[in-house]
Amino acid sequence: MHITNNKPSAVIQKIIDACTCASKKIIVNENEVIHFNNKNNECYFLTSGEVTIRKSGTGKMITRIKSPYIFGFNYYPDSYIHTFSDAEFFVISTNRAIDIIETKKLWKDMYYIANWHANRCYTMVHILNQKSSKMIIINLLKKLYLEPIEYRYTITALQYVQENASLSRSCIYNTLAELSSEGTIFIRRGILISMHNL
Repeated sequence: MHITNNKPSAVIQKIIDACTCASKKIIVNENEVIHFNNKNNECYFLTSGEVTIRKSGTGKMITRIKSPYIFGFNYYPDSYIHTFSDAEFFVISTNRAIDIIETKKLWKDMYYIANWHANRCYTMVHILNQKSSKMIIINLLKKLYLEPIEYRYTITALQYVQENASLSRSCIYNTLAELSSEGTIFIRRGILISMHNL
């Protein structure tokens, strides 16, 4: 499976810039929680920092997000935002954001963002529906390898796979050991350093 990272950052930033003048700026420290809820009818524009979306109750990571990003037009039920670093947000009512997007004719840009979200979701569904646990792990390792190096070096391959798939720790560990012995991945102190012909 070919995995790419084609986030339309410039388009997302264009929407944020258009709405900033009508938004309220908030700063959230690292390791804080925002109980994001669409019922509040608000959009959160992440303009600086990195966060994860986690499942309420279990704390299981749904996805990791780096600025720029828009919360409010997408939907993460029963979840919350957990800041991975200090983060800057601009908050605006969803209705006001829609008015600005309509006035400035930015719906084409919103389409590109929605299309990226759909592709992102499809990629994860495709990864998690592989025929074997080994293929699930291989594709998650490919996804991890595309992450920014500053993030990739802060999370072990084992932890990353655990947070993204419902596989046992022993299954993941044994598969990582097998791939390492085959020479297709190189792991140092749990961190994925390189991949070869994977």
